[in-house]
Amino acid sequence: MDENVMRVFAAELELQCRMIQMGAAGLNHALQAGDGLGVWFYLQSILVSAANVSKIVTGKGRDRLRERLRLDVATLAITTRSVRNDFEHFDERIEKWYGPEGGQIYVGRYVGPPDALRITAPHRPDRLFHRFDPSSNLVSFWDNEVDVQQLVTEAEMIHERVTEMLAE
Repeated sequence: MDENVMRVFAAELELQCRMIQMGAAGLNHALQAGDGLGVWFYLQSILVSAANVSKIVTGKGRDRLRERLRLDVATLAITTRSVRNDFEHFDERIEKWYGPEGGQIYVGRYVGPPDALRITAPHRPDRLFHRFDPSSNLVSFWDNEVDVQQLVTEAEMIHERVTEMLAE
């Protein structure tokens, strides 16, 4: 990879990691303020920026960038895009959820521990849309989940390393 291209990727990584950190600060504020819309705004922002980080560090031909940043992408939660993909392709999930069975219970944008949610009507527990449990930091969609705190921690680590790289 050309050094100039690597530096452009590094600069974009630095920006996306900062956006994750800003999203985390906003999420904490929204949680403290009881702002449900804010919670989902910041969670979605974190997920999108994390997916952008993932695309940069896992892209084909980016071995040299990963080596410079000392990243083992196989061990990073930030490289998992399943929850972000569920958020992004929400329309497809609705059609799949309703499907031929129809008439299912819709539960979405739920904030709280999973055991506090009581649904008495027949439903598929693996088909609950958008869940966030602040006590565990898990954001979920259907049976996909990711630890938001882990995304933030990894973004901070990548930010530190990319800042060092850009200073060279």
